[in-house]
Formats: sequence, structure tokens, C-alpha cells
Amino acid sequence: MNAYKFASAVAALALAGSAAQAQLIIGFDDTSGATTAYEIRVSDGSNVATPLFSSVDVWALASDDANQVLYVGSGTSLYAWTGAGEPSLVGSFTFNGSSQSIVGLAFANGTLYATKNTSNEAVYAVDAATGAMSLAWDYTDGDYDFGGFDYGNGGFYGTNDDSSPFGTGLFSIDVAGGTATHLAAYPSGETDIDGLAVGGGIAYLIEDESGASIHRFDLTTNSYLSAINSPFQTSEVFSAGAYASWIPAPGALGLLGAAGLIAGRRRR
Repeated sequence: MNAYKFASAVAALALAGSAAQAQLIIGFDDTSGATTAYEIRVSDGSNVATPLFSSVDVWALASDDANQVLYVGSGTSLYAWTGAGEPSLVGSFTFNGSSQSIVGLAFANGTLYATKNTSNEAVYAVDAATGAMSLAWDYTDGDYDFGGFDYGNGGFYGTNDDSSPFGTGLFSIDVAGGTATHLAAYPSGETDIDGLAVGGGIAYLIEDESGASIHRFDLTTNSYLSAINSPFQTSEVFSAGAYASWIPAPGALGLLGAAGLIAGRRRR
């Protein structure tokens, strides 16, 4: 195989690999200006991390895979990140004209959803172009504290820190039906898990502590797998996660660059 054909083959393999391999994106609210969002390679369960951006404190994340947009909730502000640079401000989360602080985001069937853990606690549908919210499921305040929230594997999921009346842990959520089902308690010793990402049959429960674990729950076997390490360097208040199929795996872009270099040398 000549160099040009080899480069083309390498590029094709890199593109195919990046398209097939979704990545776990995690973030937290580090107000010091350090990195607040990381990419975790999930292909082998390792904790290889690549910083993504640092200008926005991350309270919530959700991926629109079809349009290749990562939505970032930061207090009352909604941002969008398209794969390079820093996130762009979309607008403020509002309900009936008033600003709202959200703690969870999920993207499902073309619609962005959000959760709050202060009154009015509920699941909201969000206009991704403006941040304006409408009620999707208005549950009783105090029943749930869905700080972690995501859509994957055909359904909504949430992490609930409220021990009463339904218990802490991972829940599946029927937004349309207005119900939530307890799937599993938190791992032993855990009481506060604010980040959640769901994809590939796995729910990733993300803590907001320095050196803490990212717990993995297998939705097929309903059992916990071995945890992976978090790259967070400080302990904060909020954490978040998203499962994104459009973000290339760490090293994929470098592989494409190498292919291009080989092809360029061949042409010269």
C-alpha cells in the first residue's frame, strides 16, 4: 500500500472509530477558573482525561448528538459548546419570566429538559434557543432531589439525594407519566451524587469531590461495575455528566493529523 492510500485508510479508521465510540463528558463548578469540563475515554473503562474548557462553571450537561451540541447549565445561564474553544452563552433559564437555577440537564427526542432542586422542584422542558422553560412533570417538592439527570438507553434517569420518602439512589423517570422508579441505592457510604450520564447501557454517577469515584451502574444486569477515577482536583458543590457520541476519542484527532501529514509528504 502506498503512502497516500495508507493515509486515507488511517483517516477512515480514525473517523469510524470516533463516530462509533461515545465519550463521557463530566464537569463541575470550579470558580477558580481552572478546567471545569473533561472528556473521559470509556472504551476500556479507563480514566484518561482531556480538558475541554474552563471559562464556565458547570452545574449540568446534556448532549444533542444529532446536532453536535453540548449544552451547559451554569446556575441561571444556558451555554452551548460545539467542540472547540469555550461555550457560548445562549441565554438565561426562565420560568414565567423569572430566572431559575437548574441542576440537571437531559436531551431527548429533540427537546432539552432540566431539573431544579429548589421550589418549584420539577422536570422542565427548555427552549434550547432561549432558555425559557415550561413544566413537564411537577412532582411534590421534597419528594425528589434529582441533581443528576440524563436521558439514555430509551429513558430518563436521575440521582436522588433525598432520603425521604423514596430513598436515595438511582431512579428511572417516566416524565410523561409522572412517576419515578427506584433502581438502586447509592454505593456504600455515598449520600451526595449530583452528576449523571447515561449511555451504552451504563449509568455513570459522578461525585463532586476531589479524587472521588465515577460509579458505573449496568442497566442490563442492575448491578454496579468497578468505579473509575475522577480527574477533579478540588471539591465543589455541583457536578454533571453527559454521554456524547459525536466527540472524538482522545487521540483520534492526532491520528487524523498524522494521516494528513503522511498524505502531504506523498503529494510533495
